[in-house]
Amino acid sequence: MDFEFIRTYAPMYVEAAKLTISIAFFGILLSTFWGFICCVIRYYKIPVLNRVIGVYIELSRNTPLLIRGH
Repeated sequence: MDFEFIRTYAPMYVEAAKLTISIAFFGILLSTFWGFICCVIRYYKIPVLNRVIGVYIELSRNTPLLIRGH
């Protein structure tokens, strides 16, 4: 096993892991916030925005996921 390689590149992997976790955290935070805003608009039935959010939700629900290998 090449311990010099591990010693050289381990800090880069740690920094990459920190970046990945922070991107995931902020993505979850922003998507939760956006979902809450959409929920409030749909609940209070704000005239124009209700239809826009309805289209956004239906588009999101009806977009198929790409599954490879099946």
